[in-house]
Amino acid sequence: MLRNILMLGVVIAMTMPAAAEWQMDEFMISFWGGPTDAPKSGGNDTSPEAIKAANMTVVMCGLDKLEVCRDWSFKAMLIGVSPEQAAELKDDEAVWGYRIKDEPQGADEYPTLAERVEAFREADPNHPGYINLGGSYQGLHSTFIDVVKPDILSYDYYQWSWGQDKQFSRLEEYRAAALDAGIPLVVWVSGNAAPVEARKAAGEGNYYSYYYPENMQRMRHSVFTSLAYGVKGIQWFHGCNVFDGGKLRLTGQDIAVINGELQKLGPVLVKLHSVDVFHTPPLPNDTRPIPDGFWAQVAEDHWVLGIFKDSEDNDFLLLANRDHEHENTATLTIRRRGVQVDRLDKQTGEWVGLPTNTRYNKTVVRLVAAAGDGELLRLR
Repeated sequence: MLRNILMLGVVIAMTMPAAAEWQMDEFMISFWGGPTDAPKSGGNDTSPEAIKAANMTVVMCGLDKLEVCRDWSFKAMLIGVSPEQAAELKDDEAVWGYRIKDEPQGADEYPTLAERVEAFREADPNHPGYINLGGSYQGLHSTFIDVVKPDILSYDYYQWSWGQDKQFSRLEEYRAAALDAGIPLVVWVSGNAAPVEARKAAGEGNYYSYYYPENMQRMRHSVFTSLAYGVKGIQWFHGCNVFDGGKLRLTGQDIAVINGELQKLGPVLVKLHSVDVFHTPPLPNDTRPIPDGFWAQVAEDHWVLGIFKDSEDNDFLLLANRDHEHENTATLTIRRRGVQVDRLDKQTGEWVGLPTNTRYNKTVVRLVAAAGDGELLRLR
């Protein structure tokens, strides 16, 4: 009888569902900072009203601001929370996750970080522990995922301050690492795209407020080329570039526009699987051209072509204009006859059919994108 009871217990244990595992189901739009009662000029933190005006969805804060997040429909990336506290928050829908570490310097930190990630995962399997990386994945963090086993991969590279030569190299290596691990990728983008020299030349006290004439198209370039690589979140660095006390800077107004578009694109993008990424000439470092026999071709230069699938095996494309100075037209040829191509309107979130031509069992569509901009397409 005891043996039968023990066997029954084993069967029940084997058939019970495993502990919940976190899945990213909302596109992340965040910044380095959070809500405060008394925003100060030049600080990262700002008022909830300003955060809402900037169309942010995830904020960094302590437990003392969780109710503010709830009131304003923000998700909280909580700072300074223990696993014991996290256990009490596992069913709280206002929680996004728990910030554990920013920019670990090397592999000697990984075992401790792995322990922290696992402690939070055991306490709260519904919200991830968050660690952001800086530097090359292959060069500095090649064992990070294997040792730490994170639920999400985040990194920063600020091309307008640090140089464009590594922008796509970083995207290539971090995308590959995230795909190999089966975890979502999010990236940090500079909240002010002005050259550092120009910002410094503006004089003391004007570093964050300096507005570069090409700011919008440069930030679009950073965002939309990243989206072509399948990222599931954009994080703006840092709050000082976006907010001036309780109001938006000019750069923050640009960010609010882009974030508003991300809120329309995000519900679709977060559900798509990145299949491949190609570039048209001239090829940036470490990138690949569209293969000659590939089913989708782009005739013109300066384009990034992201290839995606949804859960039902439908094809999606994200075309990003890599030229941040000029509007460009892409002639997209799909080697299939009679394909309908829809563009997701970034203002309304609605799919809009595009005119197509059929030539020799190929579907051809022309697409115009502003400098640095991108468009999400659905094929059916």
